[in-house]
Amino acid sequence: MANVLKTAITEALNGKSFNIKDSSTGWDDDYSASNVETAKLTIVSQNYPDVKYDLKTSTDETKWLEFLDTDGHDVLADDLGFGTYIKDGYYEITLDITLDTAPDVDSYQNIKGFVAEHKNRALALAAAIKWPVYSPEEEMDKLIANVLLDAAEASAANAFYENFNYIINKINLIYDKYELDSLW
Repeated sequence: MANVLKTAITEALNGKSFNIKDSSTGWDDDYSASNVETAKLTIVSQNYPDVKYDLKTSTDETKWLEFLDTDGHDVLADDLGFGTYIKDGYYEITLDITLDTAPDVDSYQNIKGFVAEHKNRALALAAAIKWPVYSPEEEMDKLIANVLLDAAEASAANAFYENFNYIINKINLIYDKYELDSLW
């Protein structure tokens, strides 16, 4: 069996970071995790210039060891130059590794729809619609916003960039109706 490089990425609900961890299979078949000389993330998004982030260098493997651990490594928005929060959007996060045994590069691209701000605004929407609900339309708006958030994340995970943006725009129409301000 051959090494299959793979990552799992989870956005923090507070929007300040994402966690990346190893979900590769076949370590030690073609090469070992200890043979990785450098590991870099390339983050491409619609909100920021492309960013490179070192997970492992020849002099520092702390982040790499966290990445390999079951808890993974937290990448902070501030460490990427994004400020305090990661803006909601479509992200392509590629892990490139080089080996100390060969000049080869192995890569894995993970596509994510980050929607932490929209999820928090969905909570604000629930608070904005007072109980008892006299309008079935208000109750439907809450349900539809949450279903659309799931659809947006699924669209991004399947690399449907245009569909992701279309759904986010529909969600924003619901939030605008209730005059919910951006959280960050």
